[in-house]
Amino acid sequence: MMRILTLGCGGVGANATKQMAARHPEIEYVVADLNIDTAQHLAHDLAGCARPLRVDVHDRQSLNVACEGVDLIFNAAGPYYRNAAPVIDMAIEKRIDYIDVNDDHDVAENLFGDSEFMARVAAAGIRMVVGCGFAPGMTNVMARYAADRLDRVEAIRLALAVPFVPTLFTPAILEHMFHITAGTVTQVIDGIRQQVPGWSGERIVQFAEPFGAYPAYYFGHGETVTLAHFMPGVKEVSNRLAFMPKSGSDKWRTLIEQGFASTSPLDDLGFSPARYIAHHMKSVSAKAYFSPDLSTGPNGYSNQVEVEGFRNGDRVSITCEVHGSMSEERFEKGKRSLELDTTPTCARIGMEAFLRNEVQGQGLLAPEVSFEPEAFIREVLEASQLTMHMKETIIRCDLRQISTSG
Repeated sequence: MMRILTLGCGGVGANATKQMAARHPEIEYVVADLNIDTAQHLAHDLAGCARPLRVDVHDRQSLNVACEGVDLIFNAAGPYYRNAAPVIDMAIEKRIDYIDVNDDHDVAENLFGDSEFMARVAAAGIRMVVGCGFAPGMTNVMARYAADRLDRVEAIRLALAVPFVPTLFTPAILEHMFHITAGTVTQVIDGIRQQVPGWSGERIVQFAEPFGAYPAYYFGHGETVTLAHFMPGVKEVSNRLAFMPKSGSDKWRTLIEQGFASTSPLDDLGFSPARYIAHHMKSVSAKAYFSPDLSTGPNGYSNQVEVEGFRNGDRVSITCEVHGSMSEERFEKGKRSLELDTTPTCARIGMEAFLRNEVQGQGLLAPEVSFEPEAFIREVLEASQLTMHMKETIIRCDLRQISTSG
């Protein structure tokens, strides 16, 4: 009997594991969390096909026990910049296939920038798919889908437009958002992987209707690392975030400039400014300030991937853009089917590829090289009820390909 270990039984871990158990009840699931009550609650929901454990990923002994007899580790224990390394090391040591939804750029940078580490993964003979959520994850596969339609790729530009609703997010999500928008973040500019200031690089991005144009700013996600790694020679891989309305981006910039995005604990208080603000968002006064009028804008989000390059001598731009809902129901348990939450659905689809032995390649991988793009995209869209818009533009035509008569 196959055994899957889920580390982290919160929203993403619980959702993806419930989806798996509903489709594959023959599998044995070990569900582990630092909070044993959280793990037991998930095991109860899985109706007897799961065994709960308390695991501290930084306690080697408890992690080792959890991994006994396991065939696949699904690591949903964020934040990854704190918790990924010990789990990844254990997977290599015990030669266990691994998948996660890591969305921290610095984790991807550390993994894919370390040739010795990549050699260790390859020597272990395992498949390690990093960043198999929606973004990164689905967005990587969208980039690959577009790139496959070109002879040569020069630029990959990713952009996300999302309503400014920080008061709806959990403190953990808010701390993560501060981590990926402040400090320095990884972008590829002029063919060079660089560390640039977060929330810099303003660019007006034209999203498909009903979204329109918004200023967007650099933030840190794994796509800029892995796409550049697996598509060598690309001159630009950038990732930007836009809050709607623009006043949301301005307020976010103010928090960063005033130091509230720092995740470093203050010596005299024992917690970081980011942790304070993340919890303060739930207060009445914060909700009044951080809740702009969204009545005139789209109640959803847009993930855009633009790939620019050459085909038959023509300079071509291919844009793939996915739209989804951001209604308050999305944040309330029990009001939506599991599959409509896109990140755990992408993780579930990735895990099923392991079951069918359809993960392409060995060693350290990312979604853009692990899955057949069209099939992956189709399954995500159908399960999550998303819409995808595609547009192809010939930017510059090769006049040598045009024949004249007369």
